[in-house]
Amino acid sequence: MARFENCSGMERRLICVVHGDAGAGLIARDLLSRKNFEVRLLSALGDELDIIDELRPCAVIIELSGSDSRGLELCRHIRKTSSLAWLPVILVSAEGSEEECVLALDSGADDYIPELCGEREVVARVRAVLRRFARHALLSGVAYPSTFLFYLLAEAAVSTIRVGDLEIDPLSMRISVRGNEVVVTGLEFRLVFYLAQNRSRVFTRDQLLDAVWGNQYQRVGSLKACVRRLREKLEPDPKQPKYLKTVRGVGYLLDMDGNRNC
Repeated sequence: MARFENCSGMERRLICVVHGDAGAGLIARDLLSRKNFEVRLLSALGDELDIIDELRPCAVIIELSGSDSRGLELCRHIRKTSSLAWLPVILVSAEGSEEECVLALDSGADDYIPELCGEREVVARVRAVLRRFARHALLSGVAYPSTFLFYLLAEAAVSTIRVGDLEIDPLSMRISVRGNEVVVTGLEFRLVFYLAQNRSRVFTRDQLLDAVWGNQYQRVGSLKACVRRLREKLEPDPKQPKYLKTVRGVGYLLDMDGNRNC
C-alpha cells in the first residue's frame, strides 16, 4: 500500500470554522460536530491565518457578517498564501443575498452557503467540496496527501482501473499485478493513477512533473527514477516495458493494451 507523510489535519478530519456575530458559523460547527468532524472554532481577531497555517485543516469555513468585510479578506489572504492556496474554503452567511454570494465566490471561495439551507444540505455541500478537493489532490498530486482524501472518494463512485495484468484501486491506493499486491509509495501511485486516468495519452516530462509533483521545475531525474522503480515493480521485463512506456523525444504513457510500439 502507498505510504503517506504529513497527514496532519487531513487525517483527523479537522475543519476550522471562523465565526462572526450572526451565528451562522456556530450553526455550521454544531452540524459538522454531529457528523463526526473535528471542528476548531476561531474568532475573527486577526490571527486566524497564522492558526490555520499551523493547524492545516482539511477545510476552512468562514462566516460573513453583514457589512464586516473581514471574512472576505481572510478568504482572499488564504488564496494568496502559497502554503494554503490549495485549501478548500466555504463561506457561510445569515444573509444569503445574490450580491453577497457573488462577492464570496469572486473572493476565491469554493462554495457559499446561506443560512436558509437545511441542515442536511449544509453538510452535503461541505462533503461535496471536500470530494472535489480529494479528486483534485489525487489527480494533480497536491503536496498534502492523506488517507482522508480516499475516505472522501469512497463516498463517490470511483472505479478500479484495469490495465492488462495491472489493477489500480484508487480507494485503497493499491496496485496489483496478476492478483499480487505491489508495495508502492504515494508518489509512485499518483504517477500511475494519473497516467491511467488519461488512458494512452502521451505526457511530456514537464507535464508530469507539474501534475504529479506539483512543480514542473523539479529535476527530471526524479521522474526518471520514479519510472525506473515502477517498471521494476510492475513490468514482466523492466528493460522492455509493456505498460509504462517511453515515447522518445516526448515523455511517457501508460499503454492500456500493452501492445503499442514506441
